[in-house]
Amino acid sequence: MLPNPFVDKSMINETISTAIQNAISSSSISLGGYTQIKCSFGMNLADYICNTNVPFLAK
Repeated sequence: MLPNPFVDKSMINETISTAIQNAISSSSISLGGYTQIKCSFGMNLADYICNTNVPFLAK
């Protein structure tokens, strides 16, 4: 894997961690204490988003 010349790995890790933490903190836990988080990637780092407004699919 080649390094990205436009952004360093620590910036990518920080963006992903922040998006996931924000989704977890804004979620309303339901269905026995479970929640589902969906993260979407884009062509830019700023396009990476996570949300919890995803229908929960119980098994």
